[in-house]
Amino acid sequence: MVGPLRRRWYRLGPLLAGLLALSACGHASRAAPPAAGGEAMQVSQGVPRLAPAVADGAAAAPGGPRNAASPAERLVVKTAHLGLSTATPGQVFERALELARELGGYVVTSENRDDESAATLRVPAARFEEAVRRLAELGRVRRRELSGTDVTAEVVDLKIRLDNLERARQRYLELLQRAASVTEALPVQRELERVTTQIEQLRGKANLLQHQVSLSTIYLTVEKKVWPGPLGWVFYWLFRGIG
Repeated sequence: MVGPLRRRWYRLGPLLAGLLALSACGHASRAAPPAAGGEAMQVSQGVPRLAPAVADGAAAAPGGPRNAASPAERLVVKTAHLGLSTATPGQVFERALELARELGGYVVTSENRDDESAATLRVPAARFEEAVRRLAELGRVRRRELSGTDVTAEVVDLKIRLDNLERARQRYLELLQRAASVTEALPVQRELERVTTQIEQLRGKANLLQHQVSLSTIYLTVEKKVWPGPLGWVFYWLFRGIG
């Protein structure tokens, strides 16, 4: 009984060597000490399993793809918080929503009330500054905050991890095709499902980042301008005169 099982695994020898090479490359690219990453290949129930360095995707080496992007190629998630006040908040708010659509964007959420209205707008990143400027022209600016988050390194790392996981998935598929029995196939199938799940999760994260980079977010609030009463005007001019 031992002899046939050995012969079956000997037939998988060349493919296992490929898995070992892939794992060793991923482990080296992380530049982690052996004690942290463990062996390049771990055996679980008789089936080779990629070490965490490869299963989760290798990080970029110093001076490698992580730093390859030039300043013009940086991926930045842009966000703005804009607060306006006006005597006609309803009209200004509706005009702001129209403006977002005119610029090629769309309205994510909107709430129009008598005293204050709020909306979340998405506009193409290339027209982000134009959108903020034109929205600010619709009323008196009470708040304007612009921010950007550079996600270039995160996107590059996700791509590297996805590439490694795709190669690992292909190796497991080849192992599964060469399995000579259900006993040999089941452990490989489990590892294949685990890697496939990781690929789907990372793809979802990468797609979300790309969406946030291509479409900037503007959080807009429009409130009704409050006019002071007779007594309020007295104090207004009094303080203005003192100043």
